[in-house]
Amino acid sequence: MDNDSSVSNDPQVSKKLVSDYLRAFVSADYERLTELVSEDFVISWRYNVSGKVGREAARRIEGRDAYLAYARDGLTTVRYSYDDPVIRPVADGSSVYVETMATLLLPFDPQEAPEIEYHNEFVYRFDIRDGQLTQQIGWHNPVAAMVFHTDRDLPTKDEIRALGEPGQWQG
Repeated sequence: MDNDSSVSNDPQVSKKLVSDYLRAFVSADYERLTELVSEDFVISWRYNVSGKVGREAARRIEGRDAYLAYARDGLTTVRYSYDDPVIRPVADGSSVYVETMATLLLPFDPQEAPEIEYHNEFVYRFDIRDGQLTQQIGWHNPVAAMVFHTDRDLPTKDEIRALGEPGQWQG
């Protein structure tokens, strides 16, 4: 989904829109999220656990209702915080980039074991049309995610060498 480049947005208004979105997301303010994202909102992450890359491999959620269902599900089990996000709109305000260190606390159930902290650095691009967010694309460090989600240390040099040359790797 691309913005109509003939329409210019005020960069400071776009920056505030993204800041409001991040605040609404971490506070699980679904009413405000509904106001901020367009009906055709798309969120995608440019990574894939299979190791495949490219737009075709990206995980995508399309449409406001599907996004809000995803947010409701995720925010009931995980708490997010963004540490001093750097928010940079492009000159015409049609897109905004965010760089931030995020902390995710899992699980969010006080009956469970102590919460586990997951830290990763994220970069997001938000596209804007008619005063609403139309798209969010996210990138993060996949190695940090792999280590956290698999509860495994990074492979040693010997383990990597044991794999052989990349052409010999078994999938």
